[in-house]
Amino acid sequence: MKQKVSGSGSNNVDLDDPSDDSSQNEMNSFGNNDDKDLFNALYESCEEAYGKGVDSVEIYNVLHSKEIFDLVETLSDRKSNFNKLLWRSLVQKCRSVVICAAGFLFFVLILNGAVFYFLEINPLVLFPRLAGRACLLPAHPILLEMMRPIQNCGMCRNYKKTNAVVIEYSTLPSESEFRSVAYLSRPIVIRGAAFGTGMPTTFNFGKLRNIFESVPGGVDSAYEDCQFLPFRSPFSTLREAFAGINDTTKWERPWYIGWSNCHPEVAAQLREIFPRPKFLPSDSESSAIDWIFVGSPRMGASMHIDFVRRPSWQAQLSGTKQWTLRPVPECEEECASVNLSPITIRPGDMIFLETNIWYHETVILGENLSISIGSEYD
Repeated sequence: MKQKVSGSGSNNVDLDDPSDDSSQNEMNSFGNNDDKDLFNALYESCEEAYGKGVDSVEIYNVLHSKEIFDLVETLSDRKSNFNKLLWRSLVQKCRSVVICAAGFLFFVLILNGAVFYFLEINPLVLFPRLAGRACLLPAHPILLEMMRPIQNCGMCRNYKKTNAVVIEYSTLPSESEFRSVAYLSRPIVIRGAAFGTGMPTTFNFGKLRNIFESVPGGVDSAYEDCQFLPFRSPFSTLREAFAGINDTTKWERPWYIGWSNCHPEVAAQLREIFPRPKFLPSDSESSAIDWIFVGSPRMGASMHIDFVRRPSWQAQLSGTKQWTLRPVPECEEECASVNLSPITIRPGDMIFLETNIWYHETVILGENLSISIGSEYD
């Protein structure tokens, strides 16, 4: 026998049939399983009361009374408050664990530092792979660009009328002549300067390789103590490059590499062959580190900026290299009207450039291997 009751503003509810659509809809209106359990408990209580002879209208009125709604709301609030208290307790416990762990690690670090200090032990002996690295993490180009000093763009602002930023000499300038332009942040090209300052008129990759290989540790120092730039090449070290490059190779794929020398004996030999330019100001200091760049035709360095502090010079010993210059972003408007045509550097030519304020790109022209050597000055 089925008994249905009606209430004010409500649908008929079948108390005997739990599959009745209206009762099922009311059950589904509860969000989670705990709420549905509460609904089932109330429903079972109603069935039990009805079985004992309680009038169905009275049961309906009780279910829709304010007391029942307050009870449901109170239970939901208690559950929400309990979850908040549980989460807060977990956070506090985790915070305590993190603080204790950080304090312990700090204590261990201080203790180890004191032990290493008094025993005069280098802590890097515990990390042999890090001992030979100058930096723990490599510097990211984006971070370096963010930290780059803002330029005042004077290298373009004062020369808009002449439309000429690049200074070019066809003969060797005197020291006083060069001093007057050396620190204007403008590119300087001196034709034939390398040969005019005593650098060899004929030089090949074999001679360069012999300089490094004649000194014990000279080849590996470029990777271990200094810097090797593989650019777009198959070589990961200078030793690999020396083994795979010679002057007569017919290169199937173009390549370009660069490296700096930090070995003092190699530096002494390089200085004998490539002396410091005579016209550099006598009170300027040159870097003890030389940079060497070698590349096959149709290859070079892509557009980039160097994160260095001083101007640099580069002498072209063999091959022909074309330079393309672009100003730093903050100077694009100031430099928009000046002539920045590509600069072609031939054997014997020298280029002086502040590579920290000029973006530059190079490409090797012709069919000969390009070899250039350079350094910084202030």
